[in-house]
Amino acid sequence: KDVVADLASHETVRFSDGVSQYFYPYPYWVRANVGRHILTGNVQQVMLPWPSSLTIAESSTALITPQVSTTEQASHFTSGFQLNPTALPDFAAAAKQSFVLAAAVEEVPAEEGQPNGRWVVVANDGFLDNSVLDQYPQNLVLILNAIDWLTQNDALVSIRSKQSQPAALIWESK
Repeated sequence: KDVVADLASHETVRFSDGVSQYFYPYPYWVRANVGRHILTGNVQQVMLPWPSSLTIAESSTALITPQVSTTEQASHFTSGFQLNPTALPDFAAAAKQSFVLAAAVEEVPAEEGQPNGRWVVVANDGFLDNSVLDQYPQNLVLILNAIDWLTQNDALVSIRSKQSQPAALIWESK
Protein backbone atom coordinates (compact mmCIF):
# COMPACT_ATOMS: atom_id res chain seq x y z
CA LYS A 1 0.00 0.00 0.00
CA ASP A 2 3.06 2.25 -0.31
CA VAL A 3 6.14 2.88 -2.41
CA VAL A 4 9.54 3.56 -0.87
CA ALA A 5 12.18 5.99 -2.14
CA ASP A 6 15.73 6.20 -0.77
CA LEU A 7 17.54 9.49 -1.31
CA ALA A 8 20.96 8.19 -0.18
CA SER A 9 21.12 4.80 -1.91
CA HIS A 10 19.43 4.45 -5.27
CA GLU A 11 20.17 3.87 -8.94
CA THR A 12 20.60 6.17 -11.89
CA VAL A 13 18.15 4.80 -14.43
CA ARG A 14 17.93 5.22 -18.21
CA PHE A 15 14.61 6.54 -19.52
CA SER A 16 13.52 7.27 -23.07
CA ASP A 17 10.99 9.70 -24.51
CA GLY A 18 10.94 7.86 -27.84
CA VAL A 19 13.54 10.12 -29.43
CA SER A 20 16.30 10.52 -26.83
CA GLN A 21 17.54 8.63 -23.84
CA TYR A 22 18.09 10.28 -20.48
CA PHE A 23 19.73 9.16 -17.25
CA TYR A 24 18.10 10.27 -13.99
CA PRO A 25 18.96 9.58 -10.36
CA TYR A 26 15.86 7.61 -9.45
CA PRO A 27 15.15 7.16 -5.71
CA TYR A 28 12.37 4.63 -6.38
CA TRP A 29 14.97 2.10 -7.57
CA VAL A 30 16.39 1.42 -4.13
CA ARG A 31 19.85 -0.03 -3.59
CA ALA A 32 18.98 -1.66 -0.28
CA ASN A 33 21.30 -2.87 2.47
CA VAL A 34 21.27 -6.58 3.29
CA GLY A 35 21.63 -7.68 6.91
CA ARG A 36 23.95 -10.38 8.22
CA HIS A 37 22.17 -13.72 8.39
CA ILE A 38 22.82 -17.24 7.12
CA LEU A 39 20.11 -16.57 4.51
CA THR A 40 21.97 -13.62 2.96
CA GLY A 41 25.50 -15.02 2.91
CA ASN A 42 27.96 -12.42 1.59
CA VAL A 43 25.37 -10.37 -0.32
CA GLN A 44 25.68 -6.77 0.91
CA GLN A 45 23.17 -4.94 -1.27
CA VAL A 46 20.34 -5.68 -3.66
CA MET A 47 18.41 -3.41 -5.98
CA LEU A 48 14.63 -3.31 -5.64
CA PRO A 49 12.62 -1.30 -8.19
CA TRP A 50 9.59 0.46 -6.71
CA PRO A 51 9.59 -1.47 -3.41
CA SER A 52 6.97 -1.36 -0.69
CA SER A 53 7.74 -1.48 3.00
CA LEU A 54 7.04 -4.24 5.49
CA THR A 55 5.63 -3.67 8.95
CA ILE A 56 6.93 -6.30 11.34
CA ALA A 57 4.50 -7.16 14.10
CA GLU A 58 5.29 -9.03 17.29
CA SER A 59 4.75 -12.76 16.94
CA SER A 60 4.37 -15.27 19.73
CA THR A 61 4.89 -18.23 17.41
CA ALA A 62 7.52 -17.19 14.85
CA LEU A 63 10.87 -15.41 14.84
CA ILE A 64 10.86 -12.52 12.35
CA THR A 65 14.19 -10.98 11.35
CA PRO A 66 14.57 -7.99 8.99
CA GLN A 67 16.91 -8.89 6.10
CA VAL A 68 16.83 -6.01 3.61
CA SER A 69 16.38 -2.34 4.52
CA THR A 70 16.83 1.18 3.25
CA THR A 71 19.15 3.82 4.65
CA GLU A 72 17.87 6.36 7.18
CA GLN A 73 17.30 8.77 4.27
CA ALA A 74 14.24 6.94 2.89
CA SER A 75 10.64 8.08 2.62
CA HIS A 76 7.47 6.30 1.68
CA PHE A 77 4.31 7.48 0.02
CA THR A 78 0.88 5.91 0.40
CA SER A 79 -1.01 8.03 -2.12
CA GLY A 80 -0.49 10.71 -4.69
CA PHE A 81 3.05 9.60 -5.43
CA GLN A 82 4.62 10.51 -8.74
CA LEU A 83 6.84 7.89 -10.41
CA ASN A 84 7.75 10.00 -13.44
CA PRO A 85 11.50 10.75 -13.19
CA THR A 86 11.03 14.28 -14.48
CA ALA A 87 8.30 15.14 -11.96
CA LEU A 88 9.39 13.56 -8.68
CA PRO A 89 7.79 14.81 -5.46
CA ASP A 90 9.50 17.11 -2.99
CA PHE A 91 11.39 14.55 -0.94
CA ALA A 92 12.73 17.26 1.38
CA ALA A 93 9.26 17.71 2.87
CA ALA A 94 8.77 13.98 3.53
CA ALA A 95 9.77 12.38 6.84
CA LYS A 96 12.92 10.25 6.60
CA GLN A 97 13.53 6.88 8.23
CA SER A 98 14.76 3.37 7.46
CA PHE A 99 12.24 0.90 6.06
CA VAL A 100 12.31 -2.90 6.08
CA LEU A 101 11.91 -4.30 2.57
CA ALA A 102 12.42 -8.03 3.25
CA ALA A 103 12.34 -10.34 6.26
CA ALA A 104 13.06 -13.94 7.23
CA VAL A 105 10.44 -15.77 9.26
CA GLU A 106 11.59 -18.81 11.24
CA GLU A 107 9.84 -21.29 13.49
CA VAL A 108 6.59 -21.02 11.53
CA PRO A 109 4.24 -23.54 13.18
CA ALA A 110 3.55 -26.60 11.04
CA GLU A 111 1.10 -29.46 11.31
CA GLU A 112 1.57 -31.69 14.30
CA GLY A 113 4.50 -34.06 13.84
CA GLN A 114 6.09 -31.87 11.14
CA PRO A 115 9.11 -29.61 11.67
CA ASN A 116 8.51 -25.88 11.91
CA GLY A 117 8.84 -24.01 8.63
CA ARG A 118 10.54 -20.92 7.26
CA TRP A 119 9.37 -18.07 5.06
CA VAL A 120 11.06 -15.23 3.21
CA VAL A 121 8.90 -12.14 2.62
CA VAL A 122 10.03 -9.51 0.11
CA ALA A 123 7.91 -6.40 -0.48
CA ASN A 124 8.80 -6.37 -4.18
CA ASP A 125 8.52 -8.72 -7.11
CA GLY A 126 10.44 -6.65 -9.67
CA PHE A 127 13.83 -7.62 -8.26
CA LEU A 128 13.37 -11.08 -9.85
CA ASP A 129 12.56 -9.76 -13.32
CA ASN A 130 15.01 -11.04 -15.95
CA SER A 131 16.01 -7.52 -17.02
CA VAL A 132 16.80 -6.62 -13.40
CA LEU A 133 18.67 -9.87 -12.74
CA ASP A 134 20.84 -9.23 -15.83
CA GLN A 135 22.00 -5.90 -14.36
CA TYR A 136 22.03 -6.85 -10.68
CA PRO A 137 23.33 -10.44 -10.27
CA GLN A 138 23.47 -10.02 -6.48
CA ASN A 139 19.65 -10.21 -6.54
CA LEU A 140 19.92 -13.71 -8.01
CA VAL A 141 22.52 -14.74 -5.44
CA LEU A 142 20.20 -13.58 -2.65
CA ILE A 143 17.20 -15.49 -3.99
CA LEU A 144 19.26 -18.66 -4.53
CA ASN A 145 20.57 -18.34 -0.95
CA ALA A 146 16.97 -17.90 0.21
CA ILE A 147 15.91 -21.08 -1.60
CA ASP A 148 18.74 -23.00 0.06
CA TRP A 149 17.79 -21.54 3.43
CA LEU A 150 14.08 -22.32 2.90
CA THR A 151 14.95 -25.96 2.23
CA GLN A 152 16.78 -25.82 5.57
CA ASN A 153 20.11 -26.59 3.91
CA ASP A 154 22.24 -23.87 5.53
CA ALA A 155 25.48 -25.49 4.33
CA LEU A 156 24.64 -24.73 0.68
CA VAL A 157 24.16 -21.02 1.48
CA SER A 158 27.71 -20.66 2.75
CA ILE A 159 29.12 -22.26 -0.42
CA ARG A 160 27.16 -20.15 -2.91
CA SER A 161 27.64 -16.82 -1.19
CA LYS A 162 31.44 -16.88 -1.18
CA GLN A 163 31.27 -14.73 -4.31
CA SER A 164 32.67 -11.29 -3.63
CA GLN A 165 30.71 -8.14 -4.20
CA PRO A 166 32.00 -4.58 -4.58
CA ALA A 167 31.68 -2.37 -1.53
CA ALA A 168 28.60 -0.14 -1.42
CA LEU A 169 28.95 3.60 -1.97
CA ILE A 170 26.30 5.58 -0.13
CA TRP A 171 26.12 9.35 -0.56
CA GLU A 172 25.01 11.05 2.58
CA SER A 173 24.11 14.73 2.64
CA LYS A 174 26.01 17.04 4.95
